[in-house]
Formats: sequence, structure tokens, C-alpha cells
Amino acid sequence: MVEKRYGGALRLRVPVERATFDEVAPGLSAEYDKALLEQYFPPVVGVRDCDRALLSTLGHRLPEEIREALEETEFVGVFGRVVRRRAGRDGRGMCLQYIFVFDYQAVPPHECDYEPVFVYVDTGADIYDALFDLVHYCVRRADIHEGLRLRMVPGWHSFIPDPLSQSAPEKWEVMPLSDQVLRAWWEIPDHEARFKIDTYIRDPFALSPEGHFRAEPDATEQTVCCTLKALEGGLRTHEDPLAGLKEGLKRVLAECIGLFGIYKLPALVGFITEMVQVGILDVPTDGGLDYGSILDRVRSGSIAVGDWGRDFFRGLRSD
Repeated sequence: MVEKRYGGALRLRVPVERATFDEVAPGLSAEYDKALLEQYFPPVVGVRDCDRALLSTLGHRLPEEIREALEETEFVGVFGRVVRRRAGRDGRGMCLQYIFVFDYQAVPPHECDYEPVFVYVDTGADIYDALFDLVHYCVRRADIHEGLRLRMVPGWHSFIPDPLSQSAPEKWEVMPLSDQVLRAWWEIPDHEARFKIDTYIRDPFALSPEGHFRAEPDATEQTVCCTLKALEGGLRTHEDPLAGLKEGLKRVLAECIGLFGIYKLPALVGFITEMVQVGILDVPTDGGLDYGSILDRVRSGSIAVGDWGRDFFRGLRSD
């Protein structure tokens, strides 16, 4: 059952003249600059209809609770602010922080979903790039000034680079990401619904291009990020996504699980199950899934790249 309790916090609106922007690290300043936020708005596609597209293609194969969540999820909007370095500091001088907000997430199901895209601008040149959420707040970088699109992954609401997309980027009104809004999100009592990015909201210049949006990711998040890097490595050695997936899973076992990491297997199996639920992988689930059964199905050919998988794996291969 989809339960929504924190819509008031998610949809908090504070007039710009009453909003404050003091939640920054020393040496930085923040403000709401509507013109700049519109100018550098990231080239996203698929935000408007990604969940309903997944429902229309895979709805008959999804568990009832996920179908219901996809049907009930609503896009709240985009919140943003501009963070600047103060004089005397070298490097990129400006970061535009955008948070794409949904009132629910289907995979895994929980209330309130916040998807960050940070756009960094070299104020001395017309060069800018973005750090974005690939999956579960694992960070990746994209050279968006070269025309690359960021496609939203249905169910997860994270982003994947889409080098082949010719779709016109979607534009949204950017609402102020004020202190009042941030504190309302940070103070949501439910752990799953709470906004968990704080350190890198205050100092986006400290965020690593292959790090994590949370300063201290838990063991499950670390396993997911390691799994993604191993899959990326396998995919870059093979043109065929399925062959790359096989190689990637071998790397996952060696690099992310290891001899003493058996306790990490539930996180890995959970992540692969999510990949099935969002249409990236097509895996028979009769008899359940565990790491051994997943490997057996890869070897036997009974695992395949799903309807959304080719776009996802193509994005993982892109630099």
C-alpha cells in the first residue's frame, strides 16, 4: 500500500524575499539566481513519464506493490540554488545544485525521493560538467556542455548518460532550494523518506566524481557502488551487453565480495533484483534469486538484457 505522509515537507514553498541560503561550508556562499539556474539547467530526458513508461512495458510482470507504486508516484518538481567559491580559491568557481523530487519511489518502495544533479561551471570559460546520481547516490560525471543527455531511469529515478538521444531536453521551473526547504527535508522523521545529503549540499566542491553523495555511505551503498564500477569495467571490454554483464559479474565477485565478503551478498542480490524490477535485466525468478542462481542463469543463457537494459548499459560504457 502506498502511504504518503510527508507531502507538506516535500512541497514547502518559501517566498524568495523570505528565504535564506546559509547552509554552506566556510568559504562558500549560496543564493537563488533564477536566470543562472535556467541557463545551466541539466539536459535531462524522461523525467515526465519514466514510471508510466515502465508500467506500460513491464507492468504485467511486476509485483503488485511495485505496479501500485509506479501508478501513484507523482513528480513534485525541481529545487535549486547557486553555490559559489569566494575570491582567492582556484578551480571551478560555481556549482548549480538541482534536486529532482518525487513523492514516492517504486524500486525499492519508499516515500520521498530526491535525485541530485550538480552542474559545475568554470567561470573563466564556457565549460561545464555535471555530477549526478547513477544509482543509490553513487556519483558519476558527464560533460553535458557537449550535448550529452541524462536519461532518467524508471523506478529508480536516477540518471544514466544517453549518448544517442536526440530528444529535446525537458525544462522545468526551478524552485528555491532554501535553508527552510532543506531543513524541512532533513527533519523528516522516517529514515527512508528523509533527505540524506548534507555534507555535499553544504560543500559541493568536495564531492568526488566517483564517490557518493552521502559522506558516509553504509555497507549496502558501498556494495552497490562497487558493483556498478565492476559492471562498467566488464561492459567496456565487450560490445555485447550480455557478454559484458558476464565479465562484470565475475569482477563483482572478485572486487566487491572477495573471500571474506559473504555478508555483502544479500546487498548484491537485492541490487540485481532491482535491476530486474526496473527492466534492465530479464531474469526468470521462479525459485527465487541468489548469487549462485544468477551466475547459473548467465552461463545457461536464461538471463537477458531487458527492455531498458541496452540504454542503461550503453550509458555505463560511456565516459
